[in-house]
Amino acid sequence: MYKNLIMDLIANLAILTSSIVLIHYFFKNKGNFFDIYHLNTRTFKAKSKLFIGLFFGIIGTLLMFYGLRLGTGTLVDFRHFPIIISSLFGGIPSAFITGSIIAISRIFFNRETDLPSIIGAFNAIQMAIACGLLSTYANQWRKWVFLNIYCLISINLIAIYLIKDLSTLLLITVSFWTTSMISAICIFYLINYLLKTSFLQNRIKENEEQFRLISENMSDVVMVLDTTGMALYASPSIELFGGKPMEYIGKYPREYIHPEDVDRVREMFRKVVIDRSILVTEYRWRHSTGDWIDVDMRGTPIIENGEVTKVVAVSRDISERKRMELQLHYLSNIDGLTGVSNRRFFDRQLEKVWIKSVQAETPLSLLFFDIDYFKPYNDTYGHPAGDRCLQKIGVLVQELLVPPQISARYGGEEFAIILPETDSAEAVIIAEKVRKAVEVLNIPHQASQEYGVLTVSIGIATYQAGSARSTSELIEQADKALYQAKNTGRNRVCSWGVLVQ
Repeated sequence: MYKNLIMDLIANLAILTSSIVLIHYFFKNKGNFFDIYHLNTRTFKAKSKLFIGLFFGIIGTLLMFYGLRLGTGTLVDFRHFPIIISSLFGGIPSAFITGSIIAISRIFFNRETDLPSIIGAFNAIQMAIACGLLSTYANQWRKWVFLNIYCLISINLIAIYLIKDLSTLLLITVSFWTTSMISAICIFYLINYLLKTSFLQNRIKENEEQFRLISENMSDVVMVLDTTGMALYASPSIELFGGKPMEYIGKYPREYIHPEDVDRVREMFRKVVIDRSILVTEYRWRHSTGDWIDVDMRGTPIIENGEVTKVVAVSRDISERKRMELQLHYLSNIDGLTGVSNRRFFDRQLEKVWIKSVQAETPLSLLFFDIDYFKPYNDTYGHPAGDRCLQKIGVLVQELLVPPQISARYGGEEFAIILPETDSAEAVIIAEKVRKAVEVLNIPHQASQEYGVLTVSIGIATYQAGSARSTSELIEQADKALYQAKNTGRNRVCSWGVLVQ
């Protein structure tokens, strides 16, 4: 009998396990509980509670077919578990429906009404009501323990009343309590595992949905790369870079990076993988139209089990920002009136060219020139005319020079020209070209009694290899040469000569 009891109870446990997995399949999206301690019977609607009650009522009836029948008409099985589980999820309504179905089935199980059947039916009803109350009002973490202990005590009291043979009673009691407790632990962990699994799956699904909504509606492009740089994922926003996401997956983004930038980006990507650092860089990306767009990228390593397995790269098109930066840079270095470089840009460039000339031992010439009798010109023709005059000269000088020669408005009516790798003789030729071109403009100037048209005076200073002078001294010499040109009659070129130590 002992062997049969154990086998029948194991069969009961197998049926319960299958039913729990089955009911979980139907209700995995109905509630969002992290574990068994967070179950709330108020979460399920009346329709769901009815279904739970009917389902476990049928399971309880099925368990009786695999129970151990004693000679007294007593039936030993695990029908209390369907009641417990039903109350756990559906509260009093579900538990009562389950208990009622089991009670009716117990009465008609033997096809005749006897005392054990009536007592068993009554016990099913009272356990259902008690379990429903406990499930609804008991402390969460103690709920499962209370439900099982109550049902075991209730069943044990019925067994004491119905089983008169003491040895049989002891055997049944010990076997039933042992297998029930083991089954309770197994069922507990199974339910807990299923609840946690569903909860995490729902969270993953929610996160994926949120990520999808974000990635589809964001202007930034998100790419997931493996440690070799191959694209595993590309967000829909990559269409802003040209092409569809599937066109990039399985490929290496370096195919789209500008050849001048690819080595730098590859080296920085290697550091992300090896040093686990964050990659922040800018590079040029080839658009599907064939144009190059400026891209700002931030790469973050994904570390799993202590190793970098992937890199998440978030990129954005900064072409417009680059254009604005270039425009701002241009405006900050250009004289607003004449369109030539301003004093600030001139000072920086002269310092750079000076250093290069010193290091390479190449000549450097500097031209200073201003408009002759410009104040009387303004007094005669007005300041708007003076401004137009400055503009014409600015355009003229730019047309006469070739890179890397630089012209700048030094201040007021004074202009400067930087001539890299140009000696004094060559500087004089360029200066004469500028002087004659201004005179040829034939801009009337009544205050210039000598010439009658607008003219300029030009001073030249030249740095040559072997000199250890500074840029300030070169400027001073050019300025003195300019005043020498003015003091000797204007509309002429004067060279200070070669700067020597």
